[in-house]
Amino acid sequence: MAVRQFSVARSLSRRLLPKFSANYKPTIFFGVPVVYRILLDEAKKHPGGSTLDCSSLRLCISAGEALPAQLGEEWGKTFGAPLLDGIGSTGDAAYVDV
Repeated sequence: MAVRQFSVARSLSRRLLPKFSANYKPTIFFGVPVVYRILLDEAKKHPGGSTLDCSSLRLCISAGEALPAQLGEEWGKTFGAPLLDGIGSTGDAAYVDV
């Protein structure tokens, strides 16, 4: 089951998030560490021309499990938006007023 969930997450991250970011220009993004890892891996495959436009992001929050420090640092260097470890904060996303 975990393999199926991972492949679904990978597929959604690679196909839907680039379209979403291009159309809506989000400024805050919540996700689990595996989604951030998938997006970083995709950016590495397309250096200088990633299909994911993160230019509008001001803040990214990882939740659901502990965020590896190296992942947070790599995300910040690659996309320019800080990635914070917010374990337990995903449920608060509905209360964020942008």
